[in-house]
Amino acid sequence: MSAKGIVIPADGGRRLDGLTPGGRFDLKLVGRDTADSIMLFEEICPVGRKSLYHLHRDSDEVIWVVAGEFSFKIGDEVTTGGPGTCAFMPRGVAHAWKNIGNDTGRLVALYTPAAAGGYIEELLEEGRPQTPEESKALADRHHWEIVGPNPLYWIKSDTWYPCCRSARGIPEQALQELRTSPSRPRLSGPPGW
Repeated sequence: MSAKGIVIPADGGRRLDGLTPGGRFDLKLVGRDTADSIMLFEEICPVGRKSLYHLHRDSDEVIWVVAGEFSFKIGDEVTTGGPGTCAFMPRGVAHAWKNIGNDTGRLVALYTPAAAGGYIEELLEEGRPQTPEESKALADRHHWEIVGPNPLYWIKSDTWYPCCRSARGIPEQALQELRTSPSRPRLSGPPGW
């Protein structure tokens, strides 16, 4: 099946309440409309909103930050970025993100092929799974693997300087351990950080 061209106006697509109070998903392109080529949505992310720590078995993911400040963990790398930041999460690589800003954030996410995006569609349409077995079945249907809880728990919105993307309020000993321990995520920051 080949896809037909499609234009979704600014107020078009399906608008669904988010997974957290104040959150929202605007589904713009879904697999059934793109011959399963891509799935694209905009998400409104309240302060502190975070993803699961997960991977997609057969889809790549791209996130473009439209507003706010986000941290990303992709593989062993942890970095932050504000508006205009673009993050690529290849299939098979564990990743997570979190809105660390002091304001509501907005991001655009794209899955290619669209298979992994079905997880978001089903989650929003059917609601959160009620049991661990239902959660695993949902992930399996859409070729996701939940690796665990979001590992960016230690980054809080009020302990980050967006202007220089450096930590504040995290004990220096903990920062040093994060910077040097091979078992911890690698942090990116300004020179000398």
